[in-house]
Order: sequence, then structure tokens, then C-alpha cells
Amino acid sequence: AFRTVLRCELEPGQVVGPDGTPYRRILVHGRSFVLHQIRHMIGAALAVSNGMVPRDVFEIALTSSFSVHVAPLAPGQGLVLAECLFWNDKRKEWDAGLTAPAVEAMEAYRNGPLVS
Repeated sequence: AFRTVLRCELEPGQVVGPDGTPYRRILVHGRSFVLHQIRHMIGAALAVSNGMVPRDVFEIALTSSFSVHVAPLAPGQGLVLAECLFWNDKRKEWDAGLTAPAVEAMEAYRNGPLVS
């Protein structure tokens, strides 16, 4: 099975959390992610931005049939899954498949214990 990243973008500007901590928001849209895939993608971006790995290595890895293992695993601390949506074929829209109270509870937790 193929894992497909449809879009990956860094939102412009910093966001400030409820506790005043600045952070960056990265949006990843795709199909069928595998274990640690996002953490490897973030690790790769950090490795390139910090000069640890040349950018060309990732371009080669993404465009060739060769297996290139240079993407470090970013630590889970500091990474927050803010939203997970699934395509609903019946309604022809993206859907979290959650009730409104469940979404509210998740937002309260994310804005409470996770940032304090």
C-alpha cells in the first residue's frame, strides 16, 4: 500500500499558545500514514533547517526508487495532533467522526493540561 502526502505546509508566522509559548503550525494532509511517519517528516525538516543533512538528499529520496534513511525521528514532546479528519463518502466531506461534546473535551484538554 502506498502512503501519500497530498500537501505539507508551514503556516506563516508564529502562533502563541494560551500560556504565551510561541510555536509553529505545520499542516499535513495525506492518506494512510504509518507509525512515526509525521515524526520522521518533522525530523527531516529540522535536520535540513539546522544544516545536519543537505536538502538534496531528501529530493533524491523523494524522487528515486532508492531507499534513503537519513530522517531522524523527532521527539514526541512538543508535537500535538490538533485534528484528524477522514473523508466521508456518504456526505462528500471531511469529517472527524466525533460528536460535538467529544471535540469540546479534546479542545479543553489541549488548551489546559497540554500547555500548562
